[in-house]
Amino acid sequence: MTDGVTLDLSSKTAVVTGSTQGIGLAIARRLAEAGADVVINGRNEERVAQAVAALGGIAVRGVAGLP
Repeated sequence: MTDGVTLDLSSKTAVVTGSTQGIGLAIARRLAEAGADVVINGRNEERVAQAVAALGGIAVRGVAGLP
């Protein structure tokens, strides 16, 4: 999907909270596609790992919250 807006976020880091599914994951994907180094955050380590894998090949790392 394209909306006609081009962003160059290379050399930028984006932290997206609640980004293991839904809108947060979609935002993380678009930021990564625009060149940002994206940090995915969630409460569950397994879901964070799944989200990072779903965005495979893009500069993404995950951080899970503590119980």
